[in-house]
Amino acid sequence: MCYYITAAVSGVDVEGLNAVWRHAGLQVEFTELNSPMKAQCAPGEKYLFHEPGVSGCDCGTWLGSAARPVCGEPHEDKEAAKMRKKGWSQAKIDRWAQEKHQANDRAKIRAARARDDDVPWAQVVRAALDDGRAARFGLILHWYEAAIETAQFTLKRQDLSVVDLNAELLESMEEDTLYSFTRGSGSRSFSEVPLT
Repeated sequence: MCYYITAAVSGVDVEGLNAVWRHAGLQVEFTELNSPMKAQCAPGEKYLFHEPGVSGCDCGTWLGSAARPVCGEPHEDKEAAKMRKKGWSQAKIDRWAQEKHQANDRAKIRAARARDDDVPWAQVVRAALDDGRAARFGLILHWYEAAIETAQFTLKRQDLSVVDLNAELLESMEEDTLYSFTRGSGSRSFSEVPLT
């Protein structure tokens, strides 16, 4: 289906957070999401959904782009299997894959040109923390194959300091991992949170 960006935040309500971003001149907005994934958030954290604007999804995001396989092959294998079940021939599946790769290459070129116009995610995280009300702010990138309100997946968590925050880190984000930033110097830690 699509990529969506979600977040986990503690110490501030979502309207206050959106106001911080507006005040900083950042055109980003989140809404609180009541989802089974909320159970994997730390106590006091709210689970938020990024409002992607006109595109309706976050498939064009540069977050995690360095960690994603070219042309989305893991998702492509699942789609090809569905097509085989529907009776598609291998030649038809190969043509579909070739067209998808060509479209993806064109999309990557357009995305590279527009990258500077994309959401400046490092600034979004810093603004959330610099305001002083958010104790912690984290981003999650996930490929949703079900409705975002009902989807469940095992969330890994990487706790970082805002001093670790840079474009390379965000570009290499792994899917299904909460990159959670705090203001302090802190230390890096990584854990997998099981579904409850």
